[in-house]
Amino acid sequence: MAATHCLDVSMTLDDLGWHFGNHRDLKLYEETRNGLRELGLSEMAELFEEAYSIMAPHWSEMIKLSADEWISWYSDSGVKKQIEPLDRSFSSLMDKLPHRSILDQWVAYTRRFPERVVAASEDKDC
Repeated sequence: MAATHCLDVSMTLDDLGWHFGNHRDLKLYEETRNGLRELGLSEMAELFEEAYSIMAPHWSEMIKLSADEWISWYSDSGVKKQIEPLDRSFSSLMDKLPHRSILDQWVAYTRRFPERVVAASEDKDC
């Protein structure tokens, strides 16, 4: 679930496409998708998967680009136009979340499933 934090920041500052541009890591994609599902944000997970499916054919090219090159590529390649409808839908779902934050869903998850949460310390006062 921790991987969803990067997506939360990306959606606050940029958009879905920029998320993939800033985090060009397939493992992070998988962990983020799984985290969204675990948090019960299945519609967001589906939109995230769709956005990835648009980016996937370009992945090997995209990971070779510098940050400055990526900025131009993202707009010029037409990928941004393809992602925009998904981004709008994703943003609409975020608007329905308290504080417009995926991170807030971690607290709700912990309250729903305390048995799944592993204590970070042995301290009984935590």
